[in-house]
Amino acid sequence: ALAIFYELYSMGIPMFIPSVDLLPFYVFRGLHSDGRLHHIAPEHLPPNNTEPPFVPSFGIRQWFAAGRAWSDRTDFARFPHLQRFGSVAELLAALAPGGTDWGAVSASMKAHNEETLVCSS
Repeated sequence: ALAIFYELYSMGIPMFIPSVDLLPFYVFRGLHSDGRLHHIAPEHLPPNNTEPPFVPSFGIRQWFAAGRAWSDRTDFARFPHLQRFGSVAELLAALAPGGTDWGAVSASMKAHNEETLVCSS
């Protein structure tokens, strides 16, 4: 998913991304987010019987509070000119005719990509 993100961004294709407040749910969702699903059968523990670093897990609220610090540092949160939405209604309004200036968004993405490409080389 991350590789296609950079490819689409570099081509200036507008992308809709959940708002920064919602990113922890999308970036850190899955079985690892709930401590009840972290049971490790004794035969699968390392020889010294220590648990892997991701265990013990946080509870769901703790996980998303801690996950916010990491999701805020992702390019999904940091790249400018991404079209953000906080609800389905906001997404549909932006997709409606006249809801988004696609040309301006695309040009801004391309300009940012050119600036950062020069900085990183």
